[in-house]
Amino acid sequence: MTYAVAIFGLFMIIMIHEAGHFLAARAVGIRATRFFIFFPPRLVSFTRGGVEYGIGAIPLGGFVKLPGMFEPQPADAYWRVAAGVEQLIESSTSDTARHELRTLLARIEQAASVEEIEVSCVALADHLDEHHNSASARLASRMSRRLRDAADDCHVHAYWRAPLWKRMVVILAGPLANILLALLIFWIVAALLTPVYQYSWKIGRVVANSPAAIAGIKQHDVIVSWNGAHPGTTARQAERFADAVSASTGTPITISVRARGSERVRTYRIVPRKIKGELRIGVLTQVEQRFDHYQRRGAGEASWIAVRVLGGTSHQVVTGLGRILNPDNLDEVSSVVGIVKVAPAWAKAGNLVGYLGILSLAIAIYNLLPLLPLDGGHVAFGLLERIRRGRPLPRVAFERYSMVGLLLMLSLFFVGLGNDLGLRG
Repeated sequence: MTYAVAIFGLFMIIMIHEAGHFLAARAVGIRATRFFIFFPPRLVSFTRGGVEYGIGAIPLGGFVKLPGMFEPQPADAYWRVAAGVEQLIESSTSDTARHELRTLLARIEQAASVEEIEVSCVALADHLDEHHNSASARLASRMSRRLRDAADDCHVHAYWRAPLWKRMVVILAGPLANILLALLIFWIVAALLTPVYQYSWKIGRVVANSPAAIAGIKQHDVIVSWNGAHPGTTARQAERFADAVSASTGTPITISVRARGSERVRTYRIVPRKIKGELRIGVLTQVEQRFDHYQRRGAGEASWIAVRVLGGTSHQVVTGLGRILNPDNLDEVSSVVGIVKVAPAWAKAGNLVGYLGILSLAIAIYNLLPLLPLDGGHVAFGLLERIRRGRPLPRVAFERYSMVGLLLMLSLFFVGLGNDLGLRG
């Protein structure tokens, strides 16, 4: 059940991220034609209102298709379908059909404006839909889809036609949606689901032939007191007790313990001696944390706590990203498998909802990295366009940078998957 909740929660986090892009595009008048959770190949999809909604098979995120990331060029539209249409021409048995296909294809290459590209692509797509034969139906259908995609790039509400500020609103809306979701989750946790724990201290390990071992202290004994300090049961008491234990290092210790499951308390006074060059009694203490109940707070107090948690968690996520980009820390990289695997531990601690908030915030920050195809990469190219006074960088630069980003993302994904499945040495 916990795994199902974690998977569903991750699914919803991604959906809200993509909904941020999608709704922002609708709000500023930029056309969106696809809304997918996970990446193709598609597992299931349906079309409504001119938008294809679907679920893909590759769990690396999701996407909203915004046609026309760049101003269309006749050569781009032509080469997108030229090879396929040539195959259709060669397979045609009619001179008239071959001539019509060549003429329609040539119009795309010779188009003098974006409007002519759109009209020419739609004309050839319509022709393929109406006149293909059964033997070439699959190829004709594939070329028709490519042509209609090329025509979409020319649409009056295509992405490239919008002012830079509108494009940046759409790009940043995804991470912003995740940040707001994380803030909402942190508020819910602070108001209704703050876990409260009970703490107990025990002897985690006893060094052989140490003063503690000679006195009779045993592993798993429960600590009742340490130099008069009692462990208590709250987080603050546990922290205070830990300070008392640390402060007693190198001095004679009066410790009271009882065996697990027993009420009989045994008290010892132990004088430390040198162990590996330092005065020690020879025990390692260990704290156990157990979920007890949920604490509730007022709306105002919960709001302040949620903001503080958002800030603190953001700092931790950024620090963690810095660590995994260091090759020495690749064993800390995780994939979606690892994200789901740790869910039971968070559920046992009574904070599975809080974990989903952390995931939402991490996805937002991860997407702001200046890599394509992440949102941060688009923002970086938008800033460069602004610096260049409205002149976008060449498409080839965008595509090459995208390849670098994709290779890095896939590499980290497979490293993380190897870590999660125990495949790395």
